[in-house]
Amino acid sequence: MKFSEYEEFFSITFDNHNIVVMLVNFSNAEIVLSNKKAEEFYGYNKEEFRKLKIFDLDILTSNEIYEKMSKVIKNESNHFEYTHIKKNRDFIDVGINITKISIEDEEYFLLIIHDISQRKKIGRAHVWTPVPASYLV
Repeated sequence: MKFSEYEEFFSITFDNHNIVVMLVNFSNAEIVLSNKKAEEFYGYNKEEFRKLKIFDLDILTSNEIYEKMSKVIKNESNHFEYTHIKKNRDFIDVGINITKISIEDEEYFLLIIHDISQRKKIGRAHVWTPVPASYLV
């Protein structure tokens, strides 16, 4: 499939979808496609997204991100949790499902991104902590 054909497929399939979807080039980490929900979620428009690399949204280093991306290439894992940074500099916890796609002999990642900040917040609030024995008397 040619990239222009995939771009049209992406637009038809994901542009008006209610989940955040992006296509990232593995070799240079550029965000090459994003849908409207991604723009709404992160606060960037399509042109701004195309100037970004996936590293620009993450608090991890580029080496840490490439390490995780390599796991997808090796089929070791396809789901990760990250803390991303929105355009307004707010931090957001996200779960990302990644699918490897080859287009014109290049590797890309299709990212399906979910906001998991509420789940993380609830999880932190319900962490069990032992009660010191002195409190039991």
